[in-house]
Amino acid sequence: MPYAIVRDTPASWEHYRGLLRELGKSVPKGLLIQVAGPTAEGVREIEVWRSRSDHERYERQRLARTRGGNAAPVREPTVRELAVRHLVRPERGHGEKGETRR
Repeated sequence: MPYAIVRDTPASWEHYRGLLRELGKSVPKGLLIQVAGPTAEGVREIEVWRSRSDHERYERQRLARTRGGNAAPVREPTVRELAVRHLVRPERGHGEKGETRR
C-alpha cells in the first residue's frame, strides 16, 4: 500500500539544496515521487513511497549517511503521515494513460 509523508523543515532553501547534494542523486528504492519547495516557514517536502517499509529503510540509510554532517536543521522537521486514499500513477511507456487507485 502506498505511504506518503509531508515534511516541513525550518531551514533555508539553500540548506535543503546542500542536504540534497550530500545525499546524492540516486533515487531511493521504493520512492514514487518527491516534490519540494520553499515556504514562508522553511521547506516543505511531499513524498510518496511504494510502502511504509521502503520509507523506513531509506530513513535508516539516510540517517547513517548524514550523521555528524552539517545537514541538520536548526530545529527538527514536522513530519505528518498522509493516509493515501487516491493515487494516480502513469503506466510505464503509456504517456497520458494512468492507473487510479481508490
